[in-house]
Amino acid sequence: MAENEIDIMLVDAFTTEAFAGNPAGVVLDGSQLTDQQMQKIANEIQVSETAFLTGREQKNVKLRFFTPQAEVDFCGHAALAAVSALVWDKQFEPDGEVTNLNILAKCGLVPVEIHPHPVSGIEVALTFNKPRFAPFGYSRELLSGALGVDQYQLPAHWPLSMVHAGVWSLVVPLSTIEAVDQARPDYDSLARLNQKIGALTTMLYTWQGPVDLYCRCFAPTVGVNEDPVTGTGLAATAALVVKERAIQLNPPLTRLNAEQGTPLGRTGNAKIDVAHDDSGILSVRIAGTAVKTMEGRLRLP
Repeated sequence: MAENEIDIMLVDAFTTEAFAGNPAGVVLDGSQLTDQQMQKIANEIQVSETAFLTGREQKNVKLRFFTPQAEVDFCGHAALAAVSALVWDKQFEPDGEVTNLNILAKCGLVPVEIHPHPVSGIEVALTFNKPRFAPFGYSRELLSGALGVDQYQLPAHWPLSMVHAGVWSLVVPLSTIEAVDQARPDYDSLARLNQKIGALTTMLYTWQGPVDLYCRCFAPTVGVNEDPVTGTGLAATAALVVKERAIQLNPPLTRLNAEQGTPLGRTGNAKIDVAHDDSGILSVRIAGTAVKTMEGRLRLP
């Protein structure tokens, strides 16, 4: 490899098939890159997030995440892609039925499990401990306008809240799959609203369908109008519906299946385990698989 080039992968996450799920850029040797170089590379790749491995000490992996416009504290699908890429590149060897490591990111420490998978070879699970919750302080009328949905499609008795699982997400219910699919956000208005409340993403969800959670995600504040499959947002959504007992629970561990990305033609699926007891939500574990679609070299900026 020339000195002015770097290896890069494109990986589809939360899918067993190429050209589905959520694509992420992965750079496994980012330790010598400057912040400006990482941002320029992410902007060149033009997927929702690119993950950069900036260091590793035994089973502790340091990752940074950039959208085409900004660095973010964490990204679920890019983390899944990066851990998968480490295994494919033989920089990390799974050592049994369950292999554990930790991701060290701006959001803190995120535990990771690697399991064998019959189709994809491996499945990666991320755990967010003790998700946090905060109220949404604005009217549903304002929110429905920013999301491009009729206010009556936001059921008053369904949970709506801010949730932190790696990053802050605004989690919003809609009454049907059709309502989720037909949402047409005003991205400028939604970006301003998210900036005011400190949310990186807005998650739309419904449980009126063949899966436990059917979702879409918008993140215009960081240049991602719609994200196909969002690990942090799906974890946040699952945590909220379990916290509010909005679905049938199976304590101490309620399991859900989630689908996202269908309106974009990039359907992805995630398995989510929410650990909970009388004190509240203890952790959210989200698992999925990934597929490498491209590998090559990029000239350094």
